[in-house]
Amino acid sequence: MIADVRIQIAHDMEDDDWLSVLIDVSARCRKQGTPISVTGQILVRMQDGKIAEGHSHLDYITLYEQLGMLPDGTQTRCMSGNAQS
Repeated sequence: MIADVRIQIAHDMEDDDWLSVLIDVSARCRKQGTPISVTGQILVRMQDGKIAEGHSHLDYITLYEQLGMLPDGTQTRCMSGNAQS
């Protein structure tokens, strides 16, 4: 569905055994050839040099809008409670 994926670390923060990273993801939609740009976060806890716990988040609504899988303005419509907005 996507190609030419590039992940850039926009910001990182470390606290004891925790690491938090804000990422910018850019890619291209294979079907439409249009650029895609979304953000995400990754949070990991290290133990004995290995990842012991991990959590991640990606802005999937924006991703699916850009892939044409959701209509533009989906998040605004969901937040407003009015599907016709």
